[in-house]
Amino acid sequence: MHQFGYWGAAMYTLGYHPLYAVGRTAKNFVTQRTTLKGLVKMLHGYFLALLGSSDPFISRFEQPLRDFVRTQQVHRIAHISSLLAAI
Repeated sequence: MHQFGYWGAAMYTLGYHPLYAVGRTAKNFVTQRTTLKGLVKMLHGYFLALLGSSDPFISRFEQPLRDFVRTQQVHRIAHISSLLAAI
């Protein structure tokens, strides 16, 4: 049994941008890699960690890694936004 809530928390610990986390879970749902229940658990895990979960296993990675991940994702979000604007 997958623990999709932990996947969501892992996205937070890696520094995922909230829009990127939502987009990733939506993509997984559309491509049928997760069920609707899994999608909800992933988002719940992400936002629970974002709001300060008391789970001791949810600890952030070092800030340089989190900054790198976030920067890459912001660039990808901007690229996807520009492609959608061109349509």
